[in-house]
Amino acid sequence: ANRGMNALRAGLRRRGLGYVAALTALVSLLGAAGMYAFERAPEVEGGFSSFGDALWWTAMLMTTMGSDFWPRTAEGRVLCLLLATYAFAVFGYITAAFASFFVGRDAASRLQGNDG
Repeated sequence: ANRGMNALRAGLRRRGLGYVAALTALVSLLGAAGMYAFERAPEVEGGFSSFGDALWWTAMLMTTMGSDFWPRTAEGRVLCLLLATYAFAVFGYITAAFASFFVGRDAASRLQGNDG
Protein backbone atom coordinates (compact mmCIF):
# COMPACT_ATOMS: atom_id res chain seq x y z
CA ALA A 1 0.00 0.00 0.00
CA ASN A 2 2.83 2.41 0.84
CA ARG A 3 4.58 1.68 -2.45
CA GLY A 4 1.35 2.33 -4.34
CA MET A 5 0.67 5.60 -2.51
CA ASN A 6 4.25 6.77 -3.09
CA ALA A 7 3.93 5.99 -6.79
CA LEU A 8 0.62 7.84 -6.97
CA ARG A 9 2.07 10.83 -5.11
CA ALA A 10 5.08 10.94 -7.47
CA GLY A 11 2.86 10.63 -10.53
CA LEU A 12 0.57 13.45 -9.44
CA ARG A 13 3.57 15.60 -8.52
CA ARG A 14 4.96 15.09 -12.05
CA ARG A 15 1.65 16.28 -13.46
CA GLY A 16 1.72 19.46 -11.36
CA LEU A 17 -1.22 18.70 -9.09
CA GLY A 18 0.23 20.97 -6.38
CA TYR A 19 0.17 23.92 -8.76
CA VAL A 20 -3.38 23.12 -9.78
CA ALA A 21 -4.45 22.96 -6.12
CA ALA A 22 -2.78 26.31 -5.36
CA LEU A 23 -4.32 27.92 -8.44
CA THR A 24 -7.73 26.53 -7.50
CA ALA A 25 -7.46 28.00 -4.00
CA LEU A 26 -6.52 31.37 -5.50
CA VAL A 27 -9.35 31.25 -8.04
CA SER A 28 -11.79 30.35 -5.25
CA LEU A 29 -10.72 33.28 -3.08
CA LEU A 30 -10.76 35.75 -5.98
CA GLY A 31 -14.08 34.37 -7.23
CA ALA A 32 -15.64 34.76 -3.80
CA ALA A 33 -14.33 38.32 -3.57
CA GLY A 34 -15.83 39.09 -6.96
CA MET A 35 -19.16 37.54 -6.09
CA TYR A 36 -19.22 39.44 -2.81
CA ALA A 37 -18.53 42.67 -4.69
CA PHE A 38 -21.14 42.01 -7.39
CA GLU A 39 -23.87 40.36 -5.32
CA ARG A 40 -23.96 42.12 -1.92
CA ALA A 41 -27.09 41.61 0.17
CA PRO A 42 -28.16 45.28 0.44
CA GLU A 43 -28.05 45.73 -3.34
CA VAL A 44 -29.22 42.30 -4.53
CA GLU A 45 -32.15 40.38 -3.11
CA GLY A 46 -30.84 37.21 -1.49
CA GLY A 47 -27.22 38.37 -2.01
CA PHE A 48 -24.20 37.70 0.19
CA SER A 49 -24.07 39.35 3.60
CA SER A 50 -20.40 38.45 4.22
CA PHE A 51 -17.25 37.29 2.44
CA GLY A 52 -17.62 33.95 4.23
CA ASP A 53 -21.04 33.43 2.62
CA ALA A 54 -19.58 34.26 -0.79
CA LEU A 55 -16.67 31.88 -0.21
CA TRP A 56 -19.05 29.09 0.85
CA TRP A 57 -21.18 29.67 -2.26
CA THR A 58 -18.09 29.67 -4.49
CA ALA A 59 -16.88 26.40 -2.96
CA MET A 60 -20.29 24.80 -3.47
CA LEU A 61 -20.41 26.02 -7.08
CA MET A 62 -16.92 24.73 -7.83
CA THR A 63 -17.66 21.33 -6.33
CA THR A 64 -20.88 21.22 -8.38
CA MET A 65 -22.98 20.97 -5.24
CA GLY A 66 -25.18 23.87 -6.31
CA SER A 67 -26.95 26.44 -4.22
CA ASP A 68 -30.28 28.12 -3.60
CA PHE A 69 -28.78 31.43 -4.73
CA TRP A 70 -27.96 32.24 -8.34
CA PRO A 71 -26.44 35.56 -9.40
CA ARG A 72 -28.80 38.29 -10.50
CA THR A 73 -26.36 40.87 -11.90
CA ALA A 74 -24.74 40.47 -15.32
CA GLU A 75 -21.26 40.63 -13.77
CA GLY A 76 -22.15 37.97 -11.21
CA ARG A 77 -23.54 35.69 -13.92
CA VAL A 78 -20.39 36.02 -16.04
CA LEU A 79 -18.20 35.31 -13.02
CA CYS A 80 -20.39 32.33 -12.11
CA LEU A 81 -19.97 30.95 -15.63
CA LEU A 82 -16.19 31.39 -15.51
CA LEU A 83 -15.94 29.73 -12.09
CA ALA A 84 -18.07 26.78 -13.19
CA THR A 85 -16.03 26.36 -16.40
CA TYR A 86 -12.79 26.44 -14.43
CA ALA A 87 -14.14 23.86 -11.98
CA PHE A 88 -15.14 21.49 -14.81
CA ALA A 89 -11.67 21.84 -16.33
CA VAL A 90 -9.91 21.12 -13.02
CA PHE A 91 -12.06 18.08 -12.28
CA GLY A 92 -11.38 16.82 -15.80
CA TYR A 93 -7.65 17.34 -15.28
CA ILE A 94 -7.64 15.50 -11.95
CA THR A 95 -9.68 12.64 -13.40
CA ALA A 96 -7.30 12.36 -16.35
CA ALA A 97 -4.27 12.39 -14.04
CA PHE A 98 -5.67 9.54 -11.94
CA ALA A 99 -6.76 7.60 -15.02
CA SER A 100 -3.36 7.90 -16.70
CA PHE A 101 -1.69 6.74 -13.49
CA PHE A 102 -3.85 3.62 -13.24
CA VAL A 103 -3.67 2.85 -16.97
CA GLY A 104 0.11 3.21 -16.80
CA ARG A 105 0.33 0.86 -13.83
CA ASP A 106 -1.90 -1.65 -15.59
CA ALA A 107 0.25 -1.54 -18.72
CA ALA A 108 3.46 -1.89 -16.67
CA SER A 109 1.95 -4.81 -14.81
CA ARG A 110 1.10 -6.59 -18.06
CA LEU A 111 4.58 -6.02 -19.45
CA GLN A 112 6.03 -7.68 -16.36
CA GLY A 113 3.64 -10.60 -16.66
CA ASN A 114 1.75 -9.86 -13.42
CA ASP A 115 -1.82 -9.88 -14.75
CA GLY A 116 -3.35 -11.20 -11.58
